Amino acid sequence: MVNDSWIRVYVAHNALEGHVVVSALQHAGIDAKLRPSDGTGFGAALPTLETPAVWVRRPDVEEARAVIQSAAETETGRLSLAEDGSGTVALGKKDGESG
Repeated sequence: MVNDSWIRVYVAHNALEGHVVVSALQHAGIDAKLRPSDGTGFGAALPTLETPAVWVRRPDVEEARAVIQSAAETETGRLSLAEDGSGTVALGKKDGESG
């Protein structure tokens, strides 16, 4: 039996960053979705508590993390909305993170 469950691979700073990460993963051939980070879906009822997160299927976790890590390690640390580089969003650390 194949485990096809969804796994959270990235917590975004905001919805725009989340959509850019999802787009980059989909461009790499990975099925990805943006959902509340806890997966409960309470964001509609409590929008101020919703943190956007990127979820992928279990078999794609390692590849997805590699795509995200690769983007974060670039000189600019940015993913692009368009192939011409327009509409870029920085992949940064959240407050309090080090490294």
